[in-house]
Amino acid sequence: NALDNSQAFQTPTDFDNAAKGAYQAMVQSTSYFGGDWILTPDILSDNLLTCSAGRGTGLTFHNWIYNANATTNIYADGYAAIRRANAIIENVKNLSSGAVADNARAEALAIRAMVHLDIVKYFGKAYTQAADADLGVPYVIQTADASPSRESVKSNYDKIVADLIDAEKTINASNGIGRLNKAAVQGLLARVYLFRGEWQNCVDAATRCLTSSPSVGSIANFPAIW
Repeated sequence: NALDNSQAFQTPTDFDNAAKGAYQAMVQSTSYFGGDWILTPDILSDNLLTCSAGRGTGLTFHNWIYNANATTNIYADGYAAIRRANAIIENVKNLSSGAVADNARAEALAIRAMVHLDIVKYFGKAYTQAADADLGVPYVIQTADASPSRESVKSNYDKIVADLIDAEKTINASNGIGRLNKAAVQGLLARVYLFRGEWQNCVDAATRCLTSSPSVGSIANFPAIW
């Protein structure tokens, strides 16, 4: 935010730094991958017990007492990452057309889809249990959208799939350790199709993931990633 977008998005290095900034929004705080994203599913379930001598952290979620002032920052931090991804997508035209620009856009699309998936899982019904009118979360696709409206759960998932399919076409096989790549996008697609109950699509995407990943490569080697 220290620079106007016209200055901040010029070179391939600028876009690489912007992508790292989107990942940073997910890992820098204790509200996303640094904590709440990992902890909240156990807090919501019966995997944890409350401590009477403790601070009551997470008690609202544990007791399922939801209100507008008692959410976690997964929501705010997630949309910060989405905003940074959208800035990349909006400004990628500043790069010369080709593989670098295509990968920058695809990685940002994948980030946007992945984070929306995380958020709708927390704040919307499961896809297979949602009626057409059941609300999910806003699917934000531009940085200027200051007051986005909630969409249906099914609309959220449709847009997640669309972004991931688009990203799969041009994202690199490798973008470095800890960053999304082709196999990761295909793995995410398999997961989304699993959540939607689309079994053959799930199998097809998972098979592409196994084929794309140099560290896995085959179903026989798959257990070795653990």
